[in-house]
Amino acid sequence: MQQRLIVVDLDGTALASENEIAPLTKEYLIKAQEQGHQVTIATGRQFYSTEYVYNDLGLSLPCLSLNGAIINDRNGNSQIINHMEAKSVQAVLEHPYVKEKVLLTMLETPNKAYLDKNDKSMIYFLENQMPGNTGARYEVVEQFGNTLLEQVPTMYMFTENADGEETLAVLNSLGLPEITFRGTAGLVSFWIEAYSTRTNKAAGLEVLAKEYGIAPDRIIAFGDQMNDVEMLEYANIGVAMQNAHEYVKSIANEVTEFSNADSGVGVHLAKLLNL
Repeated sequence: MQQRLIVVDLDGTALASENEIAPLTKEYLIKAQEQGHQVTIATGRQFYSTEYVYNDLGLSLPCLSLNGAIINDRNGNSQIINHMEAKSVQAVLEHPYVKEKVLLTMLETPNKAYLDKNDKSMIYFLENQMPGNTGARYEVVEQFGNTLLEQVPTMYMFTENADGEETLAVLNSLGLPEITFRGTAGLVSFWIEAYSTRTNKAAGLEVLAKEYGIAPDRIIAFGDQMNDVEMLEYANIGVAMQNAHEYVKSIANEVTEFSNADSGVGVHLAKLLNL
């Protein structure tokens, strides 16, 4: 059988609950490597909250973090594929409405998150993305310096739910076509994600595949959410999870029989590759 590159999203895909890899998914991803296939991760997470999965699976190929904006290798080296322009980030941060309504801003850089406030809820979240509550890398700063702004793939802004949609509308009216703003209402607050319009998992995967001489027709990708769409379309076989967003299922080549919690990736992969 042709050797494949298997690319897996984490949350809602390879991970079951409590941030652990689903048992059969882990078993068959390891078995696939033993049979000569390559495996990597493509996630919206930072690398520091992904590294434990990377090591648990014994991966050797670099992985994609922050939705394909960064390629990280096993030695801790990072390659930024796409990031926002510093002047654009500055324009967002200095806007009067943003200063008034945004309660917390977090900048994600290749190896660390920077917060402009000592927010206990956010710090708890960062520290609990990994089993054992270890490995989170963040820093609280009084202001974001110019050097920091030059390497920001992703920025998060949090507002009250009541202010969220209006804040999102203001950001979209700033005339910054190079930045995509995406808002989501949560239980406690409304959070807005900002990133380069060039950023998606397929863009990062294309760079990685070219660097390692892997043709798209050798790639199998698994995902469940809208940030996986481009990657599933780029892969030769794009597989949506049984628990995936309905649109993701509609564009995928295949859909798993089982959900992430029931090792959907592992079961499907075993059938695809006759493991």
